[in-house]
Amino acid sequence: MNSGHDQVIIFGLSPLKAAQETWQNVVRSVLEASSALEIGLVSFQPESGDERTSDKYIKFVDYLDGWPKINCSKSIVALEKFRAFSSTNDYQRFRFIAIKLLNRRDFTGTFRFLEREVIFENAVALAFTLILQRKPNIVVFDVTPHEFLPYVYQNVAEWLGVRTLHFQPSSLSATMLAKTGPSTTITPPRAVVRTSTISVPLLSMVSERLDVLVKGIDPAYMKSQRDGDRAAASPLRRIQSLGAVAGWLFADRFPSSIDFSGHGRRHDFITRAMKVALGWSLQTTLRRKIGTLGSGFGSREPYAVFAMHYEPERTSIPDGYPIDSQGAGIAHARALIPSDLRLIVKEHYSQQTLGKRGFLGRSPLFYEFVRSFPNTSFAPTDSRLTELLSGATSVFTLTGTIAIEAVLRGIPVAYFGSPWWEGLPGAIKISEGVDYEMITTTQVPTPERVREFIENLTAEKMVPGLAGEKVLTLESRLGPLPDGFFEAESHSISQCILELLGSG
Repeated sequence: MNSGHDQVIIFGLSPLKAAQETWQNVVRSVLEASSALEIGLVSFQPESGDERTSDKYIKFVDYLDGWPKINCSKSIVALEKFRAFSSTNDYQRFRFIAIKLLNRRDFTGTFRFLEREVIFENAVALAFTLILQRKPNIVVFDVTPHEFLPYVYQNVAEWLGVRTLHFQPSSLSATMLAKTGPSTTITPPRAVVRTSTISVPLLSMVSERLDVLVKGIDPAYMKSQRDGDRAAASPLRRIQSLGAVAGWLFADRFPSSIDFSGHGRRHDFITRAMKVALGWSLQTTLRRKIGTLGSGFGSREPYAVFAMHYEPERTSIPDGYPIDSQGAGIAHARALIPSDLRLIVKEHYSQQTLGKRGFLGRSPLFYEFVRSFPNTSFAPTDSRLTELLSGATSVFTLTGTIAIEAVLRGIPVAYFGSPWWEGLPGAIKISEGVDYEMITTTQVPTPERVREFIENLTAEKMVPGLAGEKVLTLESRLGPLPDGFFEAESHSISQCILELLGSG
């Protein structure tokens, strides 16, 4: 997009994140390789004096943080581009997904659609204004944009012809795919795991996680959630929770929540009390509804299984595209399989756990909708998904790791989205013309072939990296990171950026 001599790279990072060792090294490496570069940031967090960058290599920081920027001026040319964009065939789907992503800011159920429309249009106009001003050649995100503002910025940039780069994480190792589109991956030879200085420990991590999948052991985070839910029912924890509630009357529990839109933004005692009550009601209502799932369940064989994702999270939107609603995905699966074959739907345990925010991603009405489908029932939410696989003729998922568990057990898989394991033997992507016979006659590989595919994919296509995940969170799932990890991560990200610059 840049018409001058210099090229411009914008990183979709806050100044605080850009100050981390990995990203500082990325900026230095890219500038060393090409001096005719200008580096800037676009932050999707509110502007703060504490977060101003002191890095001399960062030439500018733009802030795109939604509501507080309503009054910011927009350029005429940006509004002209906005008009042209809004008349394209892809705009309405983009608009729907972006506004749906705002569910993640509605902790009380009081964020009206009227204000969502304004916030969406303001974000699009601001993104056009900022991108047209900076004229970037490349925009880099640390992970697949799956929050409202990064998603808007990415889509506006791509419509303007700007190349984007983001990273999609593996669930089995501290590695990620470098992607320039939903199904487009780049694999610079000097960036991939095979050529990395930490290839051996990363591939060992993959092998260990595959062993866990073969054994059907629940992931560590699931055990932690179950333990936390049991502990929350104790009298002592209930008393402690009352103290927390009292604190929320004086300081917002969820500062990012947009509440009572259209009524002004008040922060008094009564308003906070209403927020606490409404948030508690949403969470409790959903938990009670999920608690009724699977009542009278009996696993008559055979059946097909639809494994649901926790929402809100990246693996459903946008990785599940073109499916943007799991209800639509279940309906599609039900229509594909024979009418006399039962479809068992398994809700994700995390959707109702007290430690997560499942009420932002699922309506209690959802379950009544799915129950209305012919020959369709829910399994108990606290049941183990791997135990359902023994009687399954097939498994449906958007992008879940359950696909790997299923094919390891000889069960064919049908998936809808763009998972990191795409191309897995024994799994078929649902598209126009795919029918149930094609799914069930898919040749299922041996466990050894599955392991070979995952290990080769990791070595040849993936690069070392966290893809935006916190170190402690990843290590709680996969174990400690190997020595030299962050140096390898920054090297690989730099190589991916340089490949894009060279291809431009």
